[in-house]
Amino acid sequence: MFPLSFRWLTAMLLTFLGAAPAFGVQAPAPHEIGGFSIGSDVSSYGDRVLSRTALPVRYAEFITEAEVQVPAGFKTGIIAYGSCAYPGKILRLKFKYANDSREFFEELVRRMKARFGQKPEWRGDPFQNVMAWKWSFRDTEGKRITLIVQHNQVDSDERIGNTVKLTWMDAVEQERSCYERKHPEGKRQREAKKRADTTMNASEWEALMPK
Repeated sequence: MFPLSFRWLTAMLLTFLGAAPAFGVQAPAPHEIGGFSIGSDVSSYGDRVLSRTALPVRYAEFITEAEVQVPAGFKTGIIAYGSCAYPGKILRLKFKYANDSREFFEELVRRMKARFGQKPEWRGDPFQNVMAWKWSFRDTEGKRITLIVQHNQVDSDERIGNTVKLTWMDAVEQERSCYERKHPEGKRQREAKKRADTTMNASEWEALMPK
């Protein structure tokens, strides 16, 4: 007969294992932020999408971004949707939280780790001026989805505060390929410029140098 303490520890361990997900089993992929879902049609959100703000993304014209009305707890929101392979389909969500504090960020990360896994990829800088964590998923339909949460109070080139981004990566790549097939001249021009830049002479390089 096992001692009472051993039986108690065994019972607690079995209870924990029964409640926890199996080792190596990833949490279901997220698809939604603030009531908007990647893969859905932008027209289904009606007036929540501020169509007057819609603009092609600079240097990524195959994607259009528009601001959206956000629910309580968020400050701003931007959706990105396709125009070629997935016309009108939402490919990316970028939302800024109303709370900009690091304490909020750390609690948000703790909760995301509890839901989506304890080993996201670090995407911030070594000095933690910008702190960011990334999770990668495959959903039940095989879509490759990434989730990034970021905190920034220093780098003015990045979005200040706490932000979250959800991206349907396969669709973004397919949008790029579709656009380049329909606009091959743009790709040829970029490749020609890269080749030209590698053959610049000294005076041409000097014109690009800080003085």
